[in-house]
Amino acid sequence: MKVKVIMYPDERVREITIEGKENIKVREILRRIGLDEFGVIVKLRNRIVMEDETIRDGDVLEVYEVMSGG
Repeated sequence: MKVKVIMYPDERVREITIEGKENIKVREILRRIGLDEFGVIVKLRNRIVMEDETIRDGDVLEVYEVMSGG
């Protein structure tokens, strides 16, 4: 399975290949790229999704890192 991850705000693109798995969750992809699921917003197939959403081969995840400041 191949998944493309686009990370915002700097639009970094990562291609991730996962061998031998067909049903993988957003949570697992985030862990593989070293992100905390509570510090990001994920968009998949033109909608915002939770970390337990199942990913399909060829999907593109848009990951928006949450920033705060004062």
